[in-house]
Amino acid sequence: MKNIICIFSKPPIPGMTKSRLAKSIGKTAAAKLAAAMLNDIIDQAMAVQNAKVIIAHPPENNPTEFRDLKCSNIDFIVQRGLDLGERMSNVFTDMLIQQSLEKVIIVGSDCITVSSEKLQTGFANLSKFPVIIEPAEDGGYVLAGQSVCCTEMFNNIAWGTKTVMEQTRKHLNKAKINFLESPSSFDIDCHADLRRLANFLENNSRPNTKSFINDLF
Repeated sequence: MKNIICIFSKPPIPGMTKSRLAKSIGKTAAAKLAAAMLNDIIDQAMAVQNAKVIIAHPPENNPTEFRDLKCSNIDFIVQRGLDLGERMSNVFTDMLIQQSLEKVIIVGSDCITVSSEKLQTGFANLSKFPVIIEPAEDGGYVLAGQSVCCTEMFNNIAWGTKTVMEQTRKHLNKAKINFLESPSSFDIDCHADLRRLANFLENNSRPNTKSFINDLF
């Protein structure tokens, strides 16, 4: 399998995930939402043709902490690096250079708008562009993909700020890397995102997340 969908995820354990959201709905509810979203993203990723799905987890965690999720046919790898940029860079380097894979897309476990169609289109676009990015409306990314390893796009980024995508564009343009930027979308970080999530679920099938939101509201 030459195409990889890599989901960056913490285990959905109370106190270990969605810390900002947990302040308003509690650690247990935040963990349940994280599990629901991850299961839906796994379902979407597994529906993509000719792609293998893996989960990249932080070094302090292990695959057994994901045992209650839909992970029976998924491999796990450990994220390596001091910040998000290094961790993503290492995934692209390991897979595109060391393992000679062709196309890799990284998505976050709270990026619920990611669909199988969007991922399939992403792989098709990676035949034309070495880098694809879907920005998040908070300034980060919903997904990032590469068919040619380009680690410089992640260097010296102020992670967790509203200027992540702006800085990334500058790095790519300076390196003269041709990239495709999709329209921005949203991820789930805080309580204000829940209403937007509920609106999204009215027209998009994410059954696990929908069940959680119905119970919450």
